[in-house]
Amino acid sequence: MELTAETNLNVITLRDKPLRKKQGAMMSLIHPLNLSALQALLETHAQEGVQAYLLLDGALAPRLLKAVKKSRLPWCSVFTQSDQGPDDLLSVSPLLVACSAQDSASLHTLLTPFAGLPLASVWHTPESLHALAARLRPWCVVEADGSFLNLRYPDARRLRDLDRVLDDTQRAQFFGPAHGCHVPDRYGEGWHPLSLPAQSHAPALKVVLDAAQTHALIRAAEADEILFQLHFHQRIQPAVLADAYPATETALLLADAQNQDSIPQRIAACLAALQPQA
Repeated sequence: MELTAETNLNVITLRDKPLRKKQGAMMSLIHPLNLSALQALLETHAQEGVQAYLLLDGALAPRLLKAVKKSRLPWCSVFTQSDQGPDDLLSVSPLLVACSAQDSASLHTLLTPFAGLPLASVWHTPESLHALAARLRPWCVVEADGSFLNLRYPDARRLRDLDRVLDDTQRAQFFGPAHGCHVPDRYGEGWHPLSLPAQSHAPALKVVLDAAQTHALIRAAEADEILFQLHFHQRIQPAVLADAYPATETALLLADAQNQDSIPQRIAACLAALQPQA
Protein backbone atom coordinates (compact mmCIF):
# COMPACT_ATOMS: atom_id res chain seq x y z
CA MET A 1 0.00 0.00 0.00
CA GLU A 2 1.76 3.15 -1.19
CA LEU A 3 0.98 6.29 0.81
CA THR A 4 2.56 9.72 0.74
CA ALA A 5 4.31 11.20 3.75
CA GLU A 6 1.41 13.66 4.09
CA THR A 7 -1.11 10.82 4.14
CA ASN A 8 0.99 8.93 6.65
CA LEU A 9 0.96 11.92 8.98
CA ASN A 10 -2.80 12.38 8.65
CA VAL A 11 -3.54 8.73 9.35
CA ILE A 12 -1.25 8.28 12.33
CA THR A 13 -2.18 11.65 13.78
CA LEU A 14 -5.88 10.80 13.34
CA ARG A 15 -7.77 13.94 14.23
CA ASP A 16 -5.93 16.27 16.55
CA LYS A 17 -9.07 18.42 16.51
CA PRO A 18 -12.14 18.55 18.74
CA LEU A 19 -14.49 15.77 17.69
CA ARG A 20 -17.83 17.49 17.25
CA LYS A 21 -20.69 17.02 14.87
CA LYS A 22 -21.71 20.05 12.87
CA GLN A 23 -24.75 20.45 15.13
CA GLY A 24 -22.40 20.83 18.12
CA ALA A 25 -22.86 17.44 19.81
CA MET A 26 -19.86 15.28 20.65
CA MET A 27 -19.24 12.62 18.02
CA SER A 28 -19.37 9.06 19.40
CA LEU A 29 -16.41 7.09 18.08
CA ILE A 30 -17.05 4.12 20.37
CA HIS A 31 -19.80 2.94 22.66
CA PRO A 32 -19.68 4.50 26.14
CA LEU A 33 -16.77 3.52 28.34
CA ASN A 34 -17.81 0.76 30.71
CA LEU A 35 -17.21 2.55 34.01
CA SER A 36 -18.47 -0.38 36.10
CA ALA A 37 -15.84 -2.58 34.48
CA LEU A 38 -13.26 0.14 35.10
CA GLN A 39 -14.13 0.17 38.78
CA ALA A 40 -13.83 -3.63 38.94
CA LEU A 41 -10.47 -3.41 37.17
CA LEU A 42 -9.15 -0.91 39.69
CA GLU A 43 -10.35 -3.07 42.59
CA THR A 44 -8.95 -6.30 41.15
CA HIS A 45 -5.49 -4.94 40.38
CA ALA A 46 -5.01 -2.93 43.56
CA GLN A 47 -1.84 -3.99 45.35
CA GLU A 48 0.79 -2.44 47.57
CA GLY A 49 3.54 -0.63 45.69
CA VAL A 50 1.57 -0.43 42.43
CA GLN A 51 -0.19 2.77 41.36
CA ALA A 52 -3.09 2.99 38.92
CA TYR A 53 -3.08 5.72 36.27
CA LEU A 54 -5.41 6.81 33.53
CA LEU A 55 -3.60 7.79 30.34
CA LEU A 56 -5.96 10.32 28.75
CA ASP A 57 -5.97 11.73 25.23
CA GLY A 58 -6.38 15.47 25.53
CA ALA A 59 -6.21 15.93 21.75
CA LEU A 60 -9.48 14.04 21.26
CA ALA A 61 -11.32 16.34 23.66
CA PRO A 62 -9.65 19.62 24.61
CA ARG A 63 -12.32 20.22 27.29
CA LEU A 64 -10.83 17.21 29.08
CA LEU A 65 -8.09 19.40 30.59
CA LYS A 66 -10.63 21.46 32.51
CA ALA A 67 -12.30 18.28 33.78
CA VAL A 68 -8.96 16.84 34.92
CA LYS A 69 -8.12 19.99 36.83
CA LYS A 70 -11.57 20.01 38.41
CA SER A 71 -11.23 16.39 39.53
CA ARG A 72 -8.46 17.34 41.99
CA LEU A 73 -6.75 14.02 41.30
CA PRO A 74 -2.95 14.12 40.90
CA TRP A 75 -2.10 14.58 37.23
CA CYS A 76 0.73 15.36 34.86
CA SER A 77 1.07 16.42 31.23
CA VAL A 78 3.37 14.21 29.20
CA PHE A 79 4.30 17.24 27.09
CA THR A 80 5.32 19.53 29.96
CA GLN A 81 6.19 16.77 32.48
CA SER A 82 4.16 18.63 35.10
CA ASP A 83 0.70 20.02 35.80
CA GLN A 84 1.90 23.45 34.69
CA GLY A 85 2.06 25.11 31.29
CA PRO A 86 -0.05 27.06 28.81
CA ASP A 87 -3.55 25.67 28.43
CA ASP A 88 -3.30 25.56 24.63
CA LEU A 89 -0.42 23.08 24.99
CA LEU A 90 -1.82 21.15 27.95
CA SER A 91 -5.19 20.72 26.25
CA VAL A 92 -3.69 18.63 23.42
CA SER A 93 -1.19 16.75 25.57
CA PRO A 94 -1.43 13.16 26.76
CA LEU A 95 -2.47 13.45 30.41
CA LEU A 96 -1.70 11.02 33.22
CA VAL A 97 -4.08 10.94 36.17
CA ALA A 98 -3.26 8.97 39.33
CA CYS A 99 -6.31 7.15 40.69
CA SER A 100 -7.56 4.22 42.74
CA ALA A 101 -10.74 2.27 43.36
CA GLN A 102 -11.61 4.80 46.06
CA ASP A 103 -11.87 7.53 43.42
CA SER A 104 -14.92 6.06 41.68
CA ALA A 105 -17.09 9.17 42.06
CA SER A 106 -14.35 11.47 40.74
CA LEU A 107 -13.61 9.15 37.82
CA HIS A 108 -17.29 8.90 36.93
CA THR A 109 -17.58 12.69 36.87
CA LEU A 110 -14.34 13.01 34.90
CA LEU A 111 -15.06 10.42 32.21
CA THR A 112 -18.83 10.47 31.70
CA PRO A 113 -18.92 13.59 29.47
CA PHE A 114 -16.41 11.93 27.14
CA ALA A 115 -17.72 8.37 27.33
CA GLY A 116 -18.08 7.99 23.55
CA LEU A 117 -14.41 8.69 22.90
CA PRO A 118 -11.49 6.19 23.09
CA LEU A 119 -9.47 8.60 25.19
CA ALA A 120 -8.55 6.46 28.21
CA SER A 121 -6.36 3.52 29.02
CA VAL A 122 -5.62 2.13 32.50
CA TRP A 123 -2.05 1.50 33.63
CA HIS A 124 -0.86 -0.28 36.77
CA THR A 125 2.83 0.26 37.49
CA PRO A 126 5.22 0.81 40.40
CA GLU A 127 6.57 3.92 38.66
CA SER A 128 5.71 7.34 40.00
CA LEU A 129 3.47 9.73 38.09
CA HIS A 130 6.42 11.75 36.82
CA ALA A 131 8.54 8.69 36.03
CA LEU A 132 5.76 7.28 33.83
CA ALA A 133 5.31 10.66 32.15
CA ALA A 134 9.04 10.74 31.39
CA ARG A 135 8.89 7.18 30.00
CA LEU A 136 6.05 8.07 27.63
CA ARG A 137 7.39 11.40 26.41
CA PRO A 138 9.80 10.04 23.73
CA TRP A 139 6.85 8.23 22.13
CA CYS A 140 4.92 11.41 21.36
CA VAL A 141 6.97 12.18 18.26
CA VAL A 142 8.85 9.28 16.70
CA GLU A 143 10.95 8.62 13.64
CA ALA A 144 8.84 6.35 11.45
CA ASP A 145 10.24 5.09 8.16
CA GLY A 146 12.36 8.21 7.78
CA SER A 147 9.70 10.77 8.79
CA PHE A 148 8.90 12.34 12.13
CA LEU A 149 5.36 11.57 13.16
CA ASN A 150 3.02 12.37 16.01
CA LEU A 151 2.30 8.90 17.36
CA ARG A 152 -1.24 8.91 18.68
CA TYR A 153 -0.83 6.27 21.39
CA PRO A 154 -3.07 8.10 23.93
CA ASP A 155 -5.99 7.17 21.65
CA ALA A 156 -6.83 3.72 23.06
CA ARG A 157 -7.47 2.33 19.56
CA ARG A 158 -4.00 3.32 18.43
CA LEU A 159 -2.42 2.11 21.67
CA ARG A 160 -3.78 -1.34 20.93
CA ASP A 161 -2.32 -1.14 17.41
CA LEU A 162 1.05 0.01 18.74
CA ASP A 163 1.16 -2.89 21.17
CA ARG A 164 0.83 -5.28 18.23
CA VAL A 165 3.78 -3.90 16.25
CA LEU A 166 6.44 -3.23 18.89
CA ASP A 167 9.38 -5.59 19.18
CA ASP A 168 10.41 -6.96 22.57
CA THR A 169 12.90 -4.19 23.34
CA GLN A 170 10.52 -1.42 22.32
CA ARG A 171 7.70 -2.95 24.37
CA ALA A 172 9.98 -3.09 27.42
CA GLN A 173 10.96 0.56 26.89
CA PHE A 174 7.36 1.66 26.44
CA PHE A 175 5.63 -0.23 29.25
CA GLY A 176 8.61 -0.51 31.59
CA PRO A 177 7.78 -2.32 34.84
CA ALA A 178 4.00 -2.01 34.32
CA HIS A 179 1.95 -4.84 35.82
CA GLY A 180 -0.99 -4.18 33.53
CA CYS A 181 -2.34 -1.95 30.79
CA HIS A 182 -5.98 -2.12 29.67
CA VAL A 183 -7.84 -0.41 26.83
CA PRO A 184 -11.61 -0.05 26.40
CA ASP A 185 -13.58 -2.21 24.00
CA ARG A 186 -15.13 -0.35 21.04
CA TYR A 187 -18.52 -1.75 21.95
CA GLY A 188 -18.61 -0.86 25.64
CA GLU A 189 -18.16 -4.44 26.79
CA GLY A 190 -15.12 -3.99 29.01
CA TRP A 191 -11.39 -3.31 29.10
CA HIS A 192 -8.86 -5.54 27.32
CA PRO A 193 -5.30 -6.24 28.54
CA LEU A 194 -2.34 -5.48 26.33
CA SER A 195 0.80 -7.57 26.02
CA LEU A 196 3.44 -6.64 28.57
CA PRO A 197 7.19 -7.26 28.39
CA ALA A 198 8.81 -10.12 30.25
CA GLN A 199 11.18 -7.60 31.82
CA SER A 200 11.49 -3.84 32.00
CA HIS A 201 13.97 -1.65 30.15
CA ALA A 202 15.03 1.93 30.79
CA PRO A 203 12.95 4.54 28.94
CA ALA A 204 13.85 5.09 25.29
CA LEU A 205 15.99 8.09 24.42
CA LYS A 206 14.68 8.10 20.86
CA VAL A 207 12.01 5.95 19.21
CA VAL A 208 12.53 4.65 15.69
CA LEU A 209 9.91 2.57 13.89
CA ASP A 210 10.89 0.69 10.74
CA ALA A 211 8.95 0.65 7.48
CA ALA A 212 7.00 -2.50 8.32
CA GLN A 213 5.93 -1.13 11.71
CA THR A 214 4.98 2.22 10.22
CA HIS A 215 2.85 0.71 7.48
CA ALA A 216 1.23 -1.68 9.94
CA LEU A 217 0.18 1.29 12.09
CA ILE A 218 -1.13 3.18 9.07
CA ARG A 219 -3.14 0.21 7.91
CA ALA A 220 -4.51 -0.43 11.42
CA ALA A 221 -5.81 3.14 11.64
CA GLU A 222 -7.23 3.24 8.12
CA ALA A 223 -10.78 2.07 8.86
CA ASP A 224 -11.20 4.60 11.67
CA GLU A 225 -9.82 7.42 9.55
CA ILE A 226 -12.11 6.61 6.62
CA LEU A 227 -15.12 6.40 8.93
CA PHE A 228 -14.27 9.76 10.44
CA GLN A 229 -13.98 11.41 7.03
CA LEU A 230 -17.18 9.85 5.70
CA HIS A 231 -19.07 10.95 8.78
CA PHE A 232 -17.54 14.43 8.81
CA HIS A 233 -18.63 14.95 5.20
CA GLN A 234 -22.09 13.54 6.03
CA ARG A 235 -21.82 10.53 3.74
CA ILE A 236 -22.74 8.21 6.62
CA GLN A 237 -24.64 8.95 9.83
CA PRO A 238 -24.29 6.06 12.31
CA ALA A 239 -25.07 6.95 15.91
CA VAL A 240 -21.74 5.37 16.92
CA LEU A 241 -18.90 5.06 14.40
CA ALA A 242 -17.73 1.81 15.99
CA ASP A 243 -20.87 0.11 14.69
CA ALA A 244 -19.68 0.72 11.14
CA TYR A 245 -16.16 -0.50 11.87
CA PRO A 246 -16.59 -4.24 11.09
CA ALA A 247 -18.05 -3.63 7.62
CA THR A 248 -15.40 -1.01 6.87
CA GLU A 249 -12.52 -3.22 7.94
CA THR A 250 -13.96 -6.14 5.93
CA ALA A 251 -14.10 -3.92 2.83
CA LEU A 252 -10.47 -2.92 3.36
CA LEU A 253 -9.37 -6.54 3.80
CA LEU A 254 -11.06 -7.35 0.48
CA ALA A 255 -9.30 -4.38 -1.12
CA ASP A 256 -6.00 -5.69 0.27
CA ALA A 257 -6.65 -9.12 -1.21
CA GLN A 258 -7.34 -7.49 -4.59
CA ASN A 259 -4.18 -5.36 -4.36
CA GLN A 260 -6.33 -2.24 -4.54
CA ASP A 261 -3.98 0.54 -3.43
CA SER A 262 -5.79 3.63 -4.67
CA ILE A 263 -7.05 5.61 -1.68
CA PRO A 264 -10.17 6.92 -3.50
CA GLN A 265 -11.02 3.36 -4.54
CA ARG A 266 -10.56 2.06 -1.01
CA ILE A 267 -12.80 4.81 0.38
CA ALA A 268 -15.41 4.07 -2.29
CA ALA A 269 -15.32 0.37 -1.37
CA CYS A 270 -15.91 1.22 2.28
CA LEU A 271 -18.78 3.58 1.44
CA ALA A 272 -20.40 0.90 -0.73
CA ALA A 273 -20.10 -1.63 2.10
CA LEU A 274 -21.90 0.74 4.46
CA GLN A 275 -24.92 1.35 2.25
CA PRO A 276 -28.22 -0.26 3.29
CA GLN A 277 -28.83 -3.55 1.52
CA ALA A 278 -31.68 -3.52 -0.98
